[in-house]
Amino acid sequence: MIIVGMAGASAGEAGSHCTYCGARLDPYARFCPSCGRATPLASSQLAAPSITRKSISRDRAILAYIMGILIIGTGHMVVGRVARGILILAGAVVVGIVTFAIHPAIFFIAIFVY
Repeated sequence: MIIVGMAGASAGEAGSHCTYCGARLDPYARFCPSCGRATPLASSQLAAPSITRKSISRDRAILAYIMGILIIGTGHMVVGRVARGILILAGAVVVGIVTFAIHPAIFFIAIFVY
């Protein structure tokens, strides 16, 4: 005989039962092995992980903005993303060299436009 609806026990307690079908649950079961529904333990563990952003001071943000305008990629370096800044700077140098190799006039036009 299966007793349906034993709502008093939670999933973490020894000998608890599913609140939907009454099947016996393991102490740390996240889902019922009988009906497949989530246990209270699963719903408490499914909360989204907190994402923390690295905060920077206002002065450092202004410096990063100005440096990013003057020399491409350095704004990333100022705020701590050095690898990304170096990649962007290296890419810009490669594009500049290739452009200069193709036609020097295009290179100088691009410099003045930027």
